[in-house]
Amino acid sequence: MNCALPLSLRAKLTGNLCGATHIDGCGSASIVALVTAIQLKRRRCFLLRQAVVLFAVAGQLAASAQLAPDVVWTRQTHNYFVSPVAISPDGVLVASAGTNNSIRLANLTDGSAVRNLPGHTDGVASIAFSPDGSLLASTADDRTLRLWEVSTGSLLRTIPQGGGNRQFTSVAFHPDGQHVAADRHRTNVVLWRVSDGMPVWESPGSAAQIESIAFSPDGSLVAAAGGYRGLDTKIRVLIATNGQLLRSLVTSNSYGVRQLAFSPDGQWLAAGCYESDYFQGGVEIWRVSNWTQYRRLPVTAPTLAFLPGGNSLVTLCDSRMEFWSISDGTRLQSYRVPPSGVYGRHQSVAVAPRGDRIVTGNYKHIPTPNGTVAEASTTAIRLPMILSISTQHENAAKLSWTGGFPRYQVQRRSFDSPNWLNIGEPTADRGITLPTDGSGAIFRVVGVAQ
Repeated sequence: MNCALPLSLRAKLTGNLCGATHIDGCGSASIVALVTAIQLKRRRCFLLRQAVVLFAVAGQLAASAQLAPDVVWTRQTHNYFVSPVAISPDGVLVASAGTNNSIRLANLTDGSAVRNLPGHTDGVASIAFSPDGSLLASTADDRTLRLWEVSTGSLLRTIPQGGGNRQFTSVAFHPDGQHVAADRHRTNVVLWRVSDGMPVWESPGSAAQIESIAFSPDGSLVAAAGGYRGLDTKIRVLIATNGQLLRSLVTSNSYGVRQLAFSPDGQWLAAGCYESDYFQGGVEIWRVSNWTQYRRLPVTAPTLAFLPGGNSLVTLCDSRMEFWSISDGTRLQSYRVPPSGVYGRHQSVAVAPRGDRIVTGNYKHIPTPNGTVAEASTTAIRLPMILSISTQHENAAKLSWTGGFPRYQVQRRSFDSPNWLNIGEPTADRGITLPTDGSGAIFRVVGVAQ
């Protein structure tokens, strides 16, 4: 075992989760965190798949995350590039769209097809579910905004925009479900009434090209941003009732803003940026209360989404997925997705409302005798187990975690024993208070699938 590593203690787990577990180590240390993948093991009706190990000695604590996420399913969904993906508010359906004019609805559980939504005559640029999940809005290069009934797949309304090229690139439902915002001519934001397809207001959103539109959770604000090669990279925050400009935020992204997302609690606005070797950029976190830039994450990621609770953010660039703490900007974990490498570049990401699944839209190029073609897929992963820990008082600490399992078992073992002991029963909670006094102990959180 290599001891010449940043952590002063190295350990590995072998054996069964429910039996004795041997730990090998070298050196001495006060803190170390380690993630261990455990082979599938069925025991007492539980399917235990991943374990996160936490070492705590003398009141000093550290936590980490599992080494690789579980890929739940991957489905070839389109015969050309996938652009957007979206998950229904009830977490039942996932929608994906491609530049081959198609929209596909599938079951989030296993990726099986539910129905296709035909109608667009050019590539679909953006999709969004209504807050109650009954409608799906889509925008496309055919210069139309379309509203679909999810339960039947029926096209309810088509809103044409006339001449020009790429009239629509982004669409977002207002939280009231009665209005939808989209861009016109890639420069203006238009708020439309769902009931009759009529515009409520139109306001400038970018002098270059709008890439993203997002509503605040309370529906009072709508943000729009874009830019092209440094031309008008500002984020414009509009009042949702009348479209008046509230704020114009100057970003540090010298190329442009690719995606916007409000946190679920409305406290933060995140802005993703283009990946470029020639333009500086980073994911920005803006504080909504005073519109100051709270943090700039050291990653150029065009695609992002908040996790439920709003305390962490997932970013996606090329085929790398990373998780970030909002409070201190820490990179919690970084993954190559999918680990099999079957599909290449990822273009979009969505997080399930329950926080148990993350869906990405991605594609790869395939050489053929007749030239190179693109094949697109949608991939669902189980939300990785990522731990965070904070001291509550002198003798206790709060251990919290994310993850895609329905329940979790917290376990404890002393340093002089190879046996793990359960702390209580499997829980659906995502946190527990741990003692930090005494001689110290080792704790771990185990995902329980059933």
